[in-house]
Amino acid sequence: MKNFLLFLVLTSINTYATDLLEFSDDLIVQGDLFRALTVLKEAEFTSRGTSKGFVFQKKILQLHLESKDFDGFDFQVDQTFKNYGPFIKNYNFEEIKAETYFILGNYSKAFEDLYAIDTNLEKKYLFRAYSESTKALQNCETATCVDIKNIEQNMTSAKFKKNEYFALGIGIIPGMGQVYAGNTGSGIATFILNSFFIATSIIAFNNNEPAMGFATSVVGATFYLSSIYAGYETARRYNSSIFLNEKKKLSDIPVKLNLMNIIFN
Repeated sequence: MKNFLLFLVLTSINTYATDLLEFSDDLIVQGDLFRALTVLKEAEFTSRGTSKGFVFQKKILQLHLESKDFDGFDFQVDQTFKNYGPFIKNYNFEEIKAETYFILGNYSKAFEDLYAIDTNLEKKYLFRAYSESTKALQNCETATCVDIKNIEQNMTSAKFKKNEYFALGIGIIPGMGQVYAGNTGSGIATFILNSFFIATSIIAFNNNEPAMGFATSVVGATFYLSSIYAGYETARRYNSSIFLNEKKKLSDIPVKLNLMNIIFN
């Protein structure tokens, strides 16, 4: 009889928890995140320290993260360790807090905190890739570390860049600066247009049409000077695109966060 009553109690608890989660999901679909959080927090409070409470707590963390309420997320991470330590005893609190700073966008703080504790070297490299810190790390030869080091090298290596001042200098020949900087089509068009203005001016002066010759000369000279600068600007944009492309590669590297395992598993 006692076992049967216990079964009924546990079943009702499970049903109650499932109903609350489904209710909160419905509120989320309706866009009422505040009410969904209120429902979940009340449910978590009444079952704090239990496995059901832990389910509610993880859902609360998910909502704060998905809604980008980072202040609430930071607080709830602390609450998770405070109230559900037995369920996450295999995780290091200092490392999880460093991961929290990473998620919140404070990359330098995340890197500094992670570097201060004895943790996985590859993860240090992953955090370092997003950090603004200039602290040096030890050598790391895993595939991920090698990828990161290659990307960082590409972001600063001269061999992947165009010399902006060289592009400016060779722009004396119309379009050459743009061709050097990788924009061949614009360079050819610039050369043709400059040649057109020069030819038009010469023909006008030879035909005793000084007004036309002067006008085309002024327009041609203006266009010529702008085409010189265009080589410099094209090289600058090329270098900027290389940096941004490599930065994008860094952001695409998957960072394996223990905190995500806690929240979503």
